[in-house]
Amino acid sequence: MKKNNQKQQVYARTPSVRDFLWIASVALIYFAVARLSLLLVFQPEGIAAVWPPSGIFLSAILLTRRNVRPYLVAVLFVTDFIAEMLTGTPLFVSAIYALELTGDAVLSSWLLLRFAGEPIMFRKVRDVFCFLALAIILSNGLLSFVAAAASGFIPGTSFWTSWKWWAASTGIGNLLVTPFILSWASWGKTRLATWNPKRVFEIVVLFILLALVNFVSFRYLLTSGLFSLFLPYLIFPFLLWAALRFEMCGVTSGLVILAAIAVVFVVTGSVSVFRESQLGAVIVLQLYLAIMAVPSLFLAAVVTERKRSEEALKDNEEKFRKIYDKASDGILIADTITKKFLQGNTAICSMLGYTKEEIENLAIYDIHPPKDISHVLDAFEKQIKGEIVIAENLPVLRKDGSIFYADISSSYTIIGGIHCLVGFFRDITERKQMEDSLFQVSQEWQTTFNATNSAIWILDKNQRVLRSNKAAERIFRQSSDRVLGKQCWEIVHGTDRPIDGCPILQAKKSLRRETMELQIGEGWFEVTVDPILDTSGQFSGAVHIVSDITERKRSEKERENLQEQLHQAQKLESVGRLAGGVAHDYNNMLSVILGYTELAMNKVDPSSPLHAELTEIFTAAKRSADITRQLLAFARKQTIAPKVLDINKTVESMLKMLRRLIGEDIDLTWLPESNLWLVKIDPSQIEQILANLCINARDAIAGVGKVTIETHRAILDEAYCTDNAGFVPGEYALLAVSDNGCGMDKETLDSIFEPFFTTKDMNQGTGLGLATVYGIVKQNNGFINVYSEPGKGTSFKIYLPHHIGETGEIRTETVTEIPSSNSEMVLLVEDEPSIRKLGRKMLEKLGYQVLAAGTPCEAIRVAGKQPGGIHLLITDVVMPEMNGRDLAERLHAHYPDIKILFMSGYTADVIAHRGVLDKGVNFIQKPFSIKDLAAKVRAVLDTTKT
Repeated sequence: MKKNNQKQQVYARTPSVRDFLWIASVALIYFAVARLSLLLVFQPEGIAAVWPPSGIFLSAILLTRRNVRPYLVAVLFVTDFIAEMLTGTPLFVSAIYALELTGDAVLSSWLLLRFAGEPIMFRKVRDVFCFLALAIILSNGLLSFVAAAASGFIPGTSFWTSWKWWAASTGIGNLLVTPFILSWASWGKTRLATWNPKRVFEIVVLFILLALVNFVSFRYLLTSGLFSLFLPYLIFPFLLWAALRFEMCGVTSGLVILAAIAVVFVVTGSVSVFRESQLGAVIVLQLYLAIMAVPSLFLAAVVTERKRSEEALKDNEEKFRKIYDKASDGILIADTITKKFLQGNTAICSMLGYTKEEIENLAIYDIHPPKDISHVLDAFEKQIKGEIVIAENLPVLRKDGSIFYADISSSYTIIGGIHCLVGFFRDITERKQMEDSLFQVSQEWQTTFNATNSAIWILDKNQRVLRSNKAAERIFRQSSDRVLGKQCWEIVHGTDRPIDGCPILQAKKSLRRETMELQIGEGWFEVTVDPILDTSGQFSGAVHIVSDITERKRSEKERENLQEQLHQAQKLESVGRLAGGVAHDYNNMLSVILGYTELAMNKVDPSSPLHAELTEIFTAAKRSADITRQLLAFARKQTIAPKVLDINKTVESMLKMLRRLIGEDIDLTWLPESNLWLVKIDPSQIEQILANLCINARDAIAGVGKVTIETHRAILDEAYCTDNAGFVPGEYALLAVSDNGCGMDKETLDSIFEPFFTTKDMNQGTGLGLATVYGIVKQNNGFINVYSEPGKGTSFKIYLPHHIGETGEIRTETVTEIPSSNSEMVLLVEDEPSIRKLGRKMLEKLGYQVLAAGTPCEAIRVAGKQPGGIHLLITDVVMPEMNGRDLAERLHAHYPDIKILFMSGYTADVIAHRGVLDKGVNFIQKPFSIKDLAAKVRAVLDTTKT
């Protein structure tokens, strides 16, 4: 392609001064020849027997470079027009003459270059044939026809007569002049360089004799007799001499000399036989010249082709002989029938230890070990049939009895009528030894290469796979044959170009090891690329290793998840401890606020403005108490009384309340699964879970929406728990709450269980709802999963452990009025003075007899002084000196019938294990109202001892 571009640039460049000097020189020669030719026309018709300018025009175009030809054509057209016009020819006819010659030359040159090739050298018969058919017959005949029609005929002649002599004159001009000029221009330079003086003298003598014979024939021998018309053809032997000795240059030169003499004699009327009819003289002359020229040109072409073939054959034989004798490989020529050797070169003599004469007396059987003869003959026969070309690794027997190994390639041929096989022997003994060593090393390397569990490719500098091991076939599920030649990213990524951060491209730049991790399907792989450098330190390839790190990545991910969960658990635990501590002190204060507010409300007329204000205080305190209960639920420090229950029944009892909670615009769908597994949980906690989740679902739905509550039986296996760290395999009752609300993004999902985190507006939420749900689920050894996407809603799935047992009866205590007392004696123990004082007032208001103590020791002393006994002990759990449970046990030893009621802002393990009350333990959560206290005290006192 580059060569063609350069050639086009040469053709396209602007003609130089030298080119224009060439054009000017050709124009001057053309003008001189045209003027001379015009002087030799037959008068008065103006008929030319030969028109040499046509040959000059065509030759000039063929010898001129392509980009200069348009200028040359234009100048020669003008030159011919001027030459014609100076003879007195009308302008129109002169223009037709010039156009005919120009068109003929242009069309002929185009046809020759298009179909015969460039340059036209007249070395082959094909060149002569194309020249006659295209330039003489086709182009010249066509353009002469058009020109004759356009010129209005020559005066006094018919159209066909005008066309015939016009076509003949220009055609003969091309036939004689063009081969003459082109033959000397194309190979005169090289051929004349080899001519010696003797050869120059011979051609001069030839041309003198040719001219002399021609002159005598036309001047003295031609008469009016018919036989004399054949005398000029006596010149043909001289043309044959010229063809055989001097090829095309000699023939064309002889034809030009012959034509010049013949034209002059005929035109001047020096030949008596042509004096009567000039037109007839022209026709006979043109026929004569054509008959002399055409066979001579073909003969010269044949001679040239033959000489060229002989010279090429001689050169080839000489080259073959030199190659044959100087070849480093041994060469033996064997008769395919007798298996005997006809000859051998110097190299084979050295290899075998025989002389050339000795080799000619040997056969195939003599130069191979007897035990290998059958194998050698089999290879020999296959080479004769063309089934194989090279017989590899054959043992060869030397004259001294030693053996060497050779690769023998063959060529079938016929020499002197004998069918032969030419064998080329290459000694591979050292190579074979090296190959054996390399094969052993290669086998060891290949075994190691395939033994590794990592995929290994050897790449070339274009990142194409040269070698591939077995692990690569397993990892990429493609055989080595299919990946060889492909670029690495085609196999790994299935792309037609490298990915961003491609380690092979980075290694190509940095010339050092590059690595990257990538995911293919569900697997993770580490790609390592080590560059291979050539002796100059340039990148020439790479070792590409792909290692399966799926297990490592899975372990890392598990560690990350566990670390994240641990961090989250530690954070939540810290917040829980803080929440529990705060709730304890806060509940004590709320107990005072609620108690005294309630007492004050009972003393004020309900219609009084003061009663309304006290009611607001009481409501705010109750709401604060709810917040502390949520904190305790999150911290898993609230007191619960678990029961074995069916979640379906619990949810069904809440549906009416939940529908009121979420509003009429939201559809609540209940989808229970029959035969749901039983769970053990405080029923109030189920209520807390559903209330919080339904409120959040309501707030996530804008306008009309849907909330779905459903239950299922779920079995979590090892695989599921492996992917969901923190889960434990087993059977679970699944409680799911889903909505079609706005959903949450990942950042929000990561924080939803943190206390006080909320996405709601100010005064619309405390941020404790989901924290409470999380605390309840964890307190009951359950798990919670959240699935949500922005715009696609949210689904909470709560897994509670399957409990095997019967359901317990769930009693709902509804207090419509304050129960009355029977004047029982109550011992109240509370280390906080304000709460102790408040409790005493509330109990006395309820009609109980009250003994109050600030410490456990004081309580024991007070109890010891009470003669009538004590019916009920109400004690705080956490106190100085001893805790509430120890105090109860001490007093129970003295008063076996005493009833116990514990109270606290949060529970400790003193009376409850992880917040779960032991059976038979009575507890009231601070803060409490006088109505709650009255109901609880009455319930405890009325309990029958079992």
